[in-house]
Amino acid sequence: MGLRSDERVPLRRTHISRLPSRDQQNPDLTRDGSETSAFRAALRGWTPDPIWEEEIEEDAPLAEELEEHVTQPLPEDSLPLPRPTTMARRPRWLSRRRLAFTAVALLILLGITVPVLGSHLELVAMMVGAQNASAPAPLTAGGAQAGAAPLPNTPTPSPTVPVKPVTVKPTPTPTPPPAPPAPPYSTSGPYGNNIPPPGYTSYAVTEPSPDPWASSFGQCTWWAQYKRQDENFLNFGAAMNWATEARAHGMTVTDTPVANATVVFAPGVQGASSSGHVSHVEKVLTGGWVLVSEMNFYWNGGGFARVDYRYIHVGAGVWFIH
Repeated sequence: MGLRSDERVPLRRTHISRLPSRDQQNPDLTRDGSETSAFRAALRGWTPDPIWEEEIEEDAPLAEELEEHVTQPLPEDSLPLPRPTTMARRPRWLSRRRLAFTAVALLILLGITVPVLGSHLELVAMMVGAQNASAPAPLTAGGAQAGAAPLPNTPTPSPTVPVKPVTVKPTPTPTPPPAPPAPPYSTSGPYGNNIPPPGYTSYAVTEPSPDPWASSFGQCTWWAQYKRQDENFLNFGAAMNWATEARAHGMTVTDTPVANATVVFAPGVQGASSSGHVSHVEKVLTGGWVLVSEMNFYWNGGGFARVDYRYIHVGAGVWFIH
């Protein structure tokens, strides 16, 4: 069916009515339905009315032309062939079968190779064992073969280890340092804080064991406590607090020197540090001078864990614990 060149020529009636609008009623519809209903009824073998036969005869050439185009076969390439459902499932079954066959083949292969390999490994182990057995084991120092089991009922002598006698060392007790010789001083002096006492030299002290005052060894408080073991100066704190603590514990504290007394210096008095200083009275001299021994005083060879001797004078900031 071709296109008409003259559009002014009225169209032939083909009984294909134009589509009516939604609100407009189609005037071409008859009581028996539309042309589409008639066409479908004709396909099912229904015989139309005579009125429709006349109209169909008038449109016979057009129907033949339409039939020619409709019945013309289409090319094979344009027709989509229906794909059977079994074709989509076939690759899955093929893959599953291949996996099953592969698994069975692996199992069969393992069942064959494992016994074969096992027999070969046993043969290799037997050869290695025979080679080791053929090589003689080295002899030990006692003449026995290494790795061989000891003969039955043959006691092996155990080496005798000499036992050293255990010596128990006695626990040392604190021993006082050697006493210095008597000083060749005269009653009239000369004395002074910077004058070394003649005949007295400083020396180092080794900490005794056991040491009940180990926490303060090397300090001036350790030497003062060591010289007066009959008095308990523990927990007195810094040296500048000893006079106050001694009074609190019922001890006698004065500003008068007494032999074998403990001297307490306030901070900064006669060379004392900011924490004070303590020493021990060795001799009471004339004119308010006193010979003392002390530790951790850096003068005339003294210092940490060292004992030195010097002259001190009675005055403010100096107390004596009897």
